[in-house]
Amino acid sequence: MSEALDGLREEHRRILEVFDRFEQRCASPNEPSPQYVNGLLDFIQIFIDANHHGKEERALFRATDAHPWLNSFAMLLTEQHEAGRGLARAVARARERGHSGLAELRSFVEYLREHIARENEAIFVTIEQALDESSGADLAARFAEIESEVIEHWKIAEPDEANRRIGELRRWDALLVRA
Repeated sequence: MSEALDGLREEHRRILEVFDRFEQRCASPNEPSPQYVNGLLDFIQIFIDANHHGKEERALFRATDAHPWLNSFAMLLTEQHEAGRGLARAVARARERGHSGLAELRSFVEYLREHIARENEAIFVTIEQALDESSGADLAARFAEIESEVIEHWKIAEPDEANRRIGELRRWDALLVRA
């Protein structure tokens, strides 16, 4: 089970790294550029929602079906994912109205930091204890399928990146540059 959840934890690490860079950019004298904000919105939509939350909703939560007492976790996290999607839509709406969207992005980042902490510190630990190793192997395989689907659907890999994991794609490099 650890391998599959370790992959999700690694994605959390990547998300938090991008958020750290965003906060550094916001603290610098120059406001982040519109292109940077658009790239961050892509990251939220593709990496966080389609990929990461997709793995949780389409695979992890289904693996908990055999353990009804875990369903409350799945329901809670799904509600939190929906709330996060609402915050991401608020950023996009602000951008559409010609605003920077930075205040809305800060709200999203704060919300998702709390969500990630809850998953890492409590929920993943509980799920790990409940599910067996064969479930973990099945989940890891399903996660790889979902990741491949996301990469293909969004056409985000360069030709020489065919076998890279989504978190390693150069597409996200600009989000990790220090301010």
